[in-house]
Amino acid sequence: MLIMKKILFSILIVLNIMTVQSQITETEPNNPFPVSNDLDEGVTVTGEVCTFENLDIYRIILPADGQITINTSVAAQGDIAGIGFEFRLYNEENNPWDPLIAAQGQNGAFENDSRGWCCLLADTFYLQVYSPYVFEYCFDYTLSWDFIPATFNNDVEPNSTIDQALDLAYNIPMEGHLSFVNQAQAVGSDGYDYYRITPPTNGTVRVFYESEAQSTGSNYTNMTLYNSSGAGWYSQNSPVGTFQAPNSDTIIWTCVGNNEMYISVATGNFFDRGYAYRIWYDVVSPIYENDIESNNSFATAQLVDPALPIEGNQYFFGDGAYDYFKFFKPDTGFFKVVIRAETYTGDATSGHSMQLFDHNMSPIGAQFTSPLGVFSIPAVDSVTYDYLAADTFYIAVYSNYAYAACRSYQLDLFYHDNANTIVKSEFSNLKVYPNPSNGTFIIDNGHRGDYEMMLYNSSGMLMHSEIIRNERQHSFAFDDLSNGIYSVHILQNDRRSIMRIMISK
Repeated sequence: MLIMKKILFSILIVLNIMTVQSQITETEPNNPFPVSNDLDEGVTVTGEVCTFENLDIYRIILPADGQITINTSVAAQGDIAGIGFEFRLYNEENNPWDPLIAAQGQNGAFENDSRGWCCLLADTFYLQVYSPYVFEYCFDYTLSWDFIPATFNNDVEPNSTIDQALDLAYNIPMEGHLSFVNQAQAVGSDGYDYYRITPPTNGTVRVFYESEAQSTGSNYTNMTLYNSSGAGWYSQNSPVGTFQAPNSDTIIWTCVGNNEMYISVATGNFFDRGYAYRIWYDVVSPIYENDIESNNSFATAQLVDPALPIEGNQYFFGDGAYDYFKFFKPDTGFFKVVIRAETYTGDATSGHSMQLFDHNMSPIGAQFTSPLGVFSIPAVDSVTYDYLAADTFYIAVYSNYAYAACRSYQLDLFYHDNANTIVKSEFSNLKVYPNPSNGTFIIDNGHRGDYEMMLYNSSGMLMHSEIIRNERQHSFAFDDLSNGIYSVHILQNDRRSIMRIMISK
């Protein structure tokens, strides 16, 4: 029992010390600033202003950017209604903010009030208690202050110009402040914050932004995207929330390339004060991989394997209207390009074109324009070239649409392979026999019908063309063919089959 009493006594002593520490009394002199009393957050001070001593000054230190609230209780020692009792904030340069005229009671009765100042930088300030009427009556008061920090932490200053930009890592939030002040009635000097980003791929950049305003200035902040040289590309305003109730916004920039860029966050006008925010970004990538830049001319054409899909991106920020590819087709004969293409802007105006060139960079056939799908749903089209020799070729992918938007595309190339007798067939039962042949062979269509047969030599020259009517099997005899590999093309409506036959005599 004795031990328990000692413990309780110790607790009472600690509580009593804490109570004493949270309530203090002013000590004179506390005017001017150099002899002011220190007043910590949450501590209540009692004081009196009276004849010939009509002001007290307290030094307070704000630990972060935010708002300060002054809690007052004032009683006049008499009936002097209508006389203002002021609390005024100063910075260290002795510049004052507008005063707060606190409520006051009369004849010794206290009246409470609670007001403050917003948008303050972490700094040292001075709080002056003052009465202009002290020739007959005195005032008693109590004073404490509370601090409410901004919802988000400050950024690392200085980052107010593009050459001071902070690195904003991919998909990692950073926090910042704009236009908090430590000068009375001042315009916030920190009106811009800059961040450097390097998107990992081409695509649509999504900037996620949460913001609050401590003052009653503009209800938005501005965000601008810049290229690596600092040239502005596109600006967008974002609404802000009220203090301690941040607004969430997502800002979208399409067609952004995977090169270094900058983002600025700025106040809406020069007189706004006190914005806090959190910012981060990610990228929605195109469905096809980017080509290897720079490949915008014949001289810089990207060398590709025609057996593999060719993928590319075009007109993303910093990219031009042309992509060139170079490849070697290993055999003479049928050649087909299947194009899949999409745009990221929602504008599917036709304008995605392709041109095939020979090794002399001379065009083969006409320009082919394919449709564009929208937002990850590619449109599919194809173009066929018959009887091209084994050789080096170029493909140019480009836009002939003056206001071309970014697009992502894939090219699949289909061509002859001498190891296969049937190169391509859209018929299930088609046969050519015997193979090898001495010049006489039979085409079995699998059923009776009409079709066109065309025979080409290994150089792509048409040797024979014939329309067959209502037959399943038809015999062909060519006594004048020299030994070699020939291509037999069967065309029926929109179906095509290409087979090889060896002539050996």
